[in-house]
Amino acid sequence: NIISNPIRCFELLGIISFEFYLYHSNILLIFAKVFSKANVNLYIFKTVIIGFIITSIFSYIVYVSIEKPINKYRLSFRENNK
Repeated sequence: NIISNPIRCFELLGIISFEFYLYHSNILLIFAKVFSKANVNLYIFKTVIIGFIITSIFSYIVYVSIEKPINKYRLSFRENNK
């Protein structure tokens, strides 16, 4: 869907925004410790770029494996109790 409609990238970022918010600081701290011995400019660049990519992937995995099934269950539970 993203290839046919590139605007859907923003929808995906909106979907994973809560998970991204939860995990971004922890992942950035881990990468900051790993890359702290490098050149300062490369250190900031590597930490931010790699941290963003890893956090986005991790957030999507958490969304698909936890939040999406819970929402599906919540909706089915709501339909059955009407």
